[in-house]
Amino acid sequence: MPRGISNWTFRDVRYFLLDHGFNLHHVRGSHYYFKRYDKGRFFMTHVQYHGAKSIPVGTLNAIIRQSGIPKEEWLSE
Repeated sequence: MPRGISNWTFRDVRYFLLDHGFNLHHVRGSHYYFKRYDKGRFFMTHVQYHGAKSIPVGTLNAIIRQSGIPKEEWLSE
């Protein structure tokens, strides 16, 4: 499982989002779009499939921001 912010793979992010109430909305090429409704708010984020490579830190920060899940929760996994 990932530690810190610099070594998350697509698979790690996908399972984290699914475990936190997101559903796969659709796939377009190598982009996977996830959505969830929480307390009357709609959250949607997309994750580009990178295979086994780590997702760049800036991209992961954008995913974290769009997900609405606190960064501390991401880093505690």
